[in-house]
Amino acid sequence: MIAPLAFIIGLSMAKEAVENWHWFMQDMKVSMRKVRVHNGEDGETNLKVKRSLESTLSLDDDSAFKDFSGTIKCEDPNPNLYTFVGNLEYERQVYPLDPSQILLRDSKLRNTGHVYGVVIFSGHDSKVMQNATKSPSKRSSR
Repeated sequence: MIAPLAFIIGLSMAKEAVENWHWFMQDMKVSMRKVRVHNGEDGETNLKVKRSLESTLSLDDDSAFKDFSGTIKCEDPNPNLYTFVGNLEYERQVYPLDPSQILLRDSKLRNTGHVYGVVIFSGHDSKVMQNATKSPSKRSSR
């Protein structure tokens, strides 16, 4: 009775390891991509405005983040790009988070030098990855 159970658990562990390896390799591929820096001319003119919470405006340099501690509680991973429901618990206060405070995967930073942030979901759990769909088949259904 132990042998079949051990076999099933071992098989499940192997499957999880393979999936995690694929996620790791995909994340590494994205992280290792070369990028070009935008020179400030041309580009998209319909920029999306993102804002920090007023309560975190004073956290504007590395030394301010040295003792920063907070907790984010939010919705489960989902493919809805234009919605986000969550809260930041910081200094015994709860602040609501919405889409204007999040940057999606592969967002481009413009008109500011840097951003301090936290990764909420990564890999296949990110909104962009969950929203991605496979290309439709160009073959006939016949």
